[in-house]
Amino acid sequence: MHSYRYVIAVVLFGIFGYMLYLAYGDVKRKTIEEYNAQQMILAQQAATGIENFFAQCYRELDYLAQLDDIVDFNERGQQIMQDYLESHADIVTAITRMDSHGIITYTVPDNPQSIGADISSQEHVQTLLRGERPVVSEVFTAVQGYEAVAYHVPVFNGDEFTGSIAMLIPFQIITAEYLAEIKPASTGYAWVISEAGVMIHNPVERFVGRPWEETAAGYPEVIDLLQRMMAGESGTTTYDYDMIRDQHVREHRKHAAFCPIHLGNTFWSVCVVTSENDVLATMTSFRNKFVIILALLIAASLVYAYYVTKSMAIMREQQLKEQAARDRVELERQYQQAQKMEAVGRLAAGVAHDLNNLLTPILGYTELILEDLEPDHENYSALQDVEKASLRARDLVQQLLAFGRKQALDAKLLNLNAVVRGVEPLVRRTLREDIQFALHLDPNEPSIRGDESHIEQAILNLVINAQDAMPSGGHLTIDTGVFNLDEQYSLTHSQVKPGRYVMLAISDTGHGMDAQTRERIFEPFFTTKEKSRGTGLGLASVHGVVTQHGGHIWVYSEPGQGATFKLYFPLADTAVDVTRQPVAAKPETKAEAVIVVVEDNEMVRNLAVSVLTRRGYTVHSAQDGTSCLALLAKLEGRLDLLLTDVVMPDMNGKELYSQVSARYPDVRVIYMSGYTDNVISHHGVLDPGVPFLQKPFSVTTLADKVNEVLQG
Repeated sequence: MHSYRYVIAVVLFGIFGYMLYLAYGDVKRKTIEEYNAQQMILAQQAATGIENFFAQCYRELDYLAQLDDIVDFNERGQQIMQDYLESHADIVTAITRMDSHGIITYTVPDNPQSIGADISSQEHVQTLLRGERPVVSEVFTAVQGYEAVAYHVPVFNGDEFTGSIAMLIPFQIITAEYLAEIKPASTGYAWVISEAGVMIHNPVERFVGRPWEETAAGYPEVIDLLQRMMAGESGTTTYDYDMIRDQHVREHRKHAAFCPIHLGNTFWSVCVVTSENDVLATMTSFRNKFVIILALLIAASLVYAYYVTKSMAIMREQQLKEQAARDRVELERQYQQAQKMEAVGRLAAGVAHDLNNLLTPILGYTELILEDLEPDHENYSALQDVEKASLRARDLVQQLLAFGRKQALDAKLLNLNAVVRGVEPLVRRTLREDIQFALHLDPNEPSIRGDESHIEQAILNLVINAQDAMPSGGHLTIDTGVFNLDEQYSLTHSQVKPGRYVMLAISDTGHGMDAQTRERIFEPFFTTKEKSRGTGLGLASVHGVVTQHGGHIWVYSEPGQGATFKLYFPLADTAVDVTRQPVAAKPETKAEAVIVVVEDNEMVRNLAVSVLTRRGYTVHSAQDGTSCLALLAKLEGRLDLLLTDVVMPDMNGKELYSQVSARYPDVRVIYMSGYTDNVISHHGVLDPGVPFLQKPFSVTTLADKVNEVLQG
């Protein structure tokens, strides 16, 4: 019986809910249609107004062009041009006479520098000279510093083309008269693009003058809208776009109506757009329907209150059980995933020390042998291959450590723009010739705390991935900016703490990714490339680098619409001085320094001794701290540098340096290790300003580090 009544209650509420859903959907659809119709009227009114404006300009210029004094261009013709400018000073700032070769013969106001100037190379002038028809130019910056449009009408002497008469119109006059006042609602506005897709009017000034590829990167719906506008179409559409107000990022739904503005030789396209929140605010007619349906729901609620309450309690209890079961499954999945990631991280950390100790002598001795061989030696190329293989093995270890967030970070205060500028030459050399590259850096020069080399490597990994996604060429863009990611943003983006961040965005126009691929791209060893072309650690290491810096990474992509990777780093409280100071080259140290090398791995120790001895230093060595102290007890004379491993069997490097510096107060130290960040930090070596050498190191790296520390 109770089950029967419960079913009836559910059915009734289902019917009422469905009626409400249908009513709401119907009203919403009609409201949007009516609003778009109103926006289309505004767009057409603006287009008609601008077309009529230029039609009036044409009629007046055509009238002047047929006057004998203008055709012959005598003093009376000059006076006519001056009189015309004085009577139309509110809309025209200059009027010019040009001959049939594109040479300016006269201009008002008088400008001696312009008279005789050859403007035949300008695109709209070339169009005029070829077709001998009226021409409207693109919007350009006039010499006086304002945005303007030039309108040329040809002048004929009989059938002979003798040039043109043109007027210069401030674009602000057009926008103020026909576009600025278009405001369907509090968030409504109009924007205009040229036939070539350049934004020529927009209330957001930073968009003006930018091509459509930049303003629409990462937004496929906006790209489709712009392409339709550039094709001269009319219509309505809906699209999502990130609204940035007071540097807060929010995804916003917008409704737009657009139509072309025909200007003879070319056309513009105007779009009137309003936020969906304002559009739906006009749904007043829905209230009456809602009240009726609400009354029915209340009546049904009174009749079935007891049964529904009891049923809801049962449902709630069941939902809680199901949710608890789902949460338990999800927690188990997360725990297993975390265990897997931690296991890989521990594996990477565990093998890093021994593997780096093996790679150090391989790489070092290979360099030393190459120094001694002539390039034409029969083994020279083979040794080069050994060196390349060692470097690739070292990079693979670093990628594993980056993924596991176990790598050692040399965190410093960085200007992110400077980091991007520093890696720009390498990016340009990396990219193929069929890929266009552009930078758009925040003018405020934002700062972060981070490791420059790791951030550079993350940028290069993303650039290489973007290039692979554009086999037929395309556009690659790097942007920086400062954003305040609020609590609302963090609700839709997991693991984001509200605060101020510096964004590094890398966008491409490649083949894009589907949802299934996007969900897995940061997993280690996952790759969509051929097995011979990638390890699947590139994006995993990028994710590790960003996470280790306290930031997060987000990707926007759709199949066929390219991809945008946004890396968010916490904004530093202190700014970096970006003034470039001349850097004086440090001289090489004289080979009089006395150095003690302490390393428990014999191969690494012998390599360091060989390298430094070749550089002319006096070098002593010991396998651990106890042996080193015994050696120093017998050593006479000074000691300039202690090069010591961090983790050794009897005492660590820091303890050894403490005892050595008690006897040699002026001695300097360089720590070296193949262990990971966690291990080294535990020994206190990675404090700011402490010289550190990460294994495996090359011959040049070791020599340069020693020289740097000895120079002080």
